[in-house]
Amino acid sequence: MESMTTRALLLLTAAVLGGWGSQVAVSTSHQEIDTVFASDLDLDMRRKAKARNAIWMHPGPRNLDAAVFGTVANPLGTEFMIGVPLYDRLDDGQGNWTTTALPNFRSNNTSALGSDAVAEVTVRDRTPVDLPSFTSVTYDEIDLTIKFTDPFGRLLEVTCNKALPKGPFHEFFGGVGTNLIQHGRTGLGGKQAPQVFSYISLYGLAQLTIDGALLPGNDRRLIHVMVTQGIRDANNDPGSAGGNGPFMGTNTEVNRDDLELHMVLPSIRFMPSGMPQPNSPVVGVGQEYIHVLFEDVTLSGTGLKGVIRR
Repeated sequence: MESMTTRALLLLTAAVLGGWGSQVAVSTSHQEIDTVFASDLDLDMRRKAKARNAIWMHPGPRNLDAAVFGTVANPLGTEFMIGVPLYDRLDDGQGNWTTTALPNFRSNNTSALGSDAVAEVTVRDRTPVDLPSFTSVTYDEIDLTIKFTDPFGRLLEVTCNKALPKGPFHEFFGGVGTNLIQHGRTGLGGKQAPQVFSYISLYGLAQLTIDGALLPGNDRRLIHVMVTQGIRDANNDPGSAGGNGPFMGTNTEVNRDDLELHMVLPSIRFMPSGMPQPNSPVVGVGQEYIHVLFEDVTLSGTGLKGVIRR
């Protein structure tokens, strides 16, 4: 009989190579996952991030990198929800994709936020892959508060203390992942962002208040927060998307000596039953989603060489 350690390594390898933890969970019971991953591997990563100096992303186009999205004659990256469908692409008439046709939250059209913008995120990563269902019990933990005044003078506060055990369209790592490579062509997250190393990547249920009020539809919202290497810089190529920057770069423009904290509230909400409800815009902000980037980040916790400040 194979050892528990061998089984754990086989399961973890399958999750990483396949990019879909749910496939592993289908053939493995919740009890086995708990025993193998939480006990045998003894995964228990704890991280804390604090951040200031934030910018708000307005809707706009995003450049389409040929390395990820191919060409008009050989299109790539059309996967449901994480890729870009062909109807949402513009080309230059010479066989090359240029930008998305529709505006989205990865644009280069930005506004600086005021000095009151602050983010505090604490996570505990114990579940390395997704569990069988949206209502499974994950052992990952999130404690998050992000506050800022938006470009229109409204005070927004986002809180989250519930990790999502399973992703509806890509791996959520049981709610919290640490030390990951995601985005780009990995299949782990949207392909429009460049492939980047993430010190923290969390997916949870968030609540958004606007000037202290919780509007109907702004609870149980999907939130994605990640602390990554630098993917936006004023010196990156603005490409066809233009904008005022800082510009989201390609895989070759990632700054490995920088830290950024990204918060995204997409137009997805989860029902009380645990099922995701797409096409559910954020209420009361005048756009379907919110994307805020913090540029001054302090990161601490296990698996790091001291405290990182960038």
